[in-house]
Amino acid sequence: MESKANVFGRHLKGWQSGAVIVGMALVTAAVVVPRPVVPGAVPSPHVDRRAQKREWRAFHERAKAALEQPLPFEVRAVGEALRGYGAAEEQGEAPRMATWRAQIRQLASRALAEHGAGRLRELRALQTALFVNELARWEKTHEATLDLRQLGGGFIQRARKNGWVVDGRIVADRYERATLFGFRWTRLAALDEHAEFAPTLVGWQTYLRFLIDHPEVGRDGRSRPELQLSYIAGVERRDPGYPAALARGVVLYQARSYALAANAFEDHLANRRDGPHQLRARNYLAQTRRMAAATH
Repeated sequence: MESKANVFGRHLKGWQSGAVIVGMALVTAAVVVPRPVVPGAVPSPHVDRRAQKREWRAFHERAKAALEQPLPFEVRAVGEALRGYGAAEEQGEAPRMATWRAQIRQLASRALAEHGAGRLRELRALQTALFVNELARWEKTHEATLDLRQLGGGFIQRARKNGWVVDGRIVADRYERATLFGFRWTRLAALDEHAEFAPTLVGWQTYLRFLIDHPEVGRDGRSRPELQLSYIAGVERRDPGYPAALARGVVLYQARSYALAANAFEDHLANRRDGPHQLRARNYLAQTRRMAAATH
């Protein structure tokens, strides 16, 4: 007669493997089943770091060329007008800013016609390098030099307003600082659409990544969410791989536009079925639907 121990042993044989399978199933269910999670940071755009370093080297070569071979008078005049604009901007003198802006564009057009894009690009690189150096000096002394005030205009005020100053230092790295200034310089000279001055892909990546990661409080009459959405749209136009719908959903959720946020998360899930952010989007959607229901 078979003993009770053998009977139980026969029924429990292989129980370890079964327990492992059940445990794995429970873990998988816990991971896969959506659970409400408050949307966190907006996804950061990709930046090609190798291309960024190549541009940094080329930028320094242009700045060096401007020092080694004196710039023509017409080109230097553009730089002086930009300094005049910066001084007026720092003082908040709108009429003078408008006058200087018109002068910058007129002088830039003339310099471009007489000397070509190369020398103007050298001027932009030289003034960008000077701005980056003066910003580093400000971090040490917290005193704005004349060069920083004229070149950066209201940059320090803008940085403080937007939370870009942490423990006395600007949160932007050297690439981001140069890119922010370069965009400003090009816009003031109205050369955005000129092929020689238009931002490169890595320039756009650097610029938009910084502004998405460090959103502005508000500018040009637009709220912070409106600005963030415009930056996300800018990345989407240039990088098809960026999860723009997910990013929009995060911004809209933070703005308490729950219905629109839910639509954005649903759009992401419908169009990126195999993407790496699927579980995150489902969790965000569950939380967003919960908040939408609670506000009705």
